[in-house]
Amino acid sequence: HILAELDWQLRSNEPDVLFCEVDASCYGDPEKNAVARILFNNNGPRVCSGTLLNNSAQDPYFLTANHCVNSQAIAQTVEAYWFYQTTSCNSGVLRSWVHSPPGANLLARQSSNDFSLLRLQHNAPGGAFFSGWTSVVQPVGANVFSLHHPDGYIPPSVNSYLRRSTGSVISTNENCLNLVNGYEIDWTSGSAEPGSSGSGLWNSNGYLVGVLSCGPIPPTC
Repeated sequence: HILAELDWQLRSNEPDVLFCEVDASCYGDPEKNAVARILFNNNGPRVCSGTLLNNSAQDPYFLTANHCVNSQAIAQTVEAYWFYQTTSCNSGVLRSWVHSPPGANLLARQSSNDFSLLRLQHNAPGGAFFSGWTSVVQPVGANVFSLHHPDGYIPPSVNSYLRRSTGSVISTNENCLNLVNGYEIDWTSGSAEPGSSGSGLWNSNGYLVGVLSCGPIPPTC
């Protein structure tokens, strides 16, 4: 994905989110509250999505894409917007959201798997969910879902509220962005767009198994 620039989006009066995107509030996944929109500076303002990971101490470990945050200088500018969701299914009204100030430490990253693991310098707010995860490789045919913030907005703009995409793994050899053995997903509902980069992919047991790297260009349903 080419990451959206906020100053460009703010000059546009028309939402660019695809019509087929599905409001995540229509589903009861607790993982919704593990996802945050992140805003950061990389030669200008950029946005991505990311996920709060679980460990025994519930430290604020946060997973996003390497093509979003790939240096400590950028990580230091990362600020998170939690609960950027609607009040109810298709309400079009934002629920109360929480902003975490800038600051994160880049702990690990890898371009060949397009991930960056951050430790936020501010604790996650009350009500945030620490997502379970697994490193077990998912087979072709596995059912998966993604939770992401499409397009280039942050609260209080409504457009980029949390969406849910549903599909299945159709290949484990995707190589966009020079990935090594990436998952290719066939979405049966929803899609992926710029701004969605770095968002989590979960299996049917609710374990995070991947990070969104690429999508159709141009974005399409």
